[in-house]
Amino acid sequence: MVTKKYAKDFTIKYEETPSGRLKARAVYTGRYYAFSDTDEKVGKTAKFFTLLLSVALIAFLVPLFIISTAARTSYVILPHALCFFPLVGMSAVTVDLWTEKPPLTREKRDHISQRAPISALLMVLFSGAATAGFITRLFVSPEMLPGDLVFALCEAALLAASILLFAGRERTATREAGEYEKNE
Repeated sequence: MVTKKYAKDFTIKYEETPSGRLKARAVYTGRYYAFSDTDEKVGKTAKFFTLLLSVALIAFLVPLFIISTAARTSYVILPHALCFFPLVGMSAVTVDLWTEKPPLTREKRDHISQRAPISALLMVLFSGAATAGFITRLFVSPEMLPGDLVFALCEAALLAASILLFAGRERTATREAGEYEKNE
């Protein structure tokens, strides 16, 4: 299903089947795009993003299962929980880096090149807010459980992974590939 934004990139082509019926097919007629980097660098970016997202996912999930006072503090746990949404966005971008090969349609180009910077920025903001909330909580209420140390380490790892993902956002840049004829 094509969204309204990308509907003008497609035309309907009618073909006759062997049984004599007409079959309608959507044919992409828009511009094609390719990654700005070579295929080798895109592969390295996919591996780099996979490694960082693995660390971020573990750092996101572990504090949710450990008993700590930080997990009971709303201004710490809410930004941490909101990291889930940009984490899913970056995961989708990483899957696309592994699976999509040039030429890319405009929809895929937008999905990869525009979602990566936004998701990475939101991860930095939310994990940074959770870290700031954790530090604030230490000054307000110095009581700590052993789980708080785990929470602090995981939050630091999540913030570091988020910053590295944000720094690598330009690796998903695309350029126009010109006209491309698909052989079908």
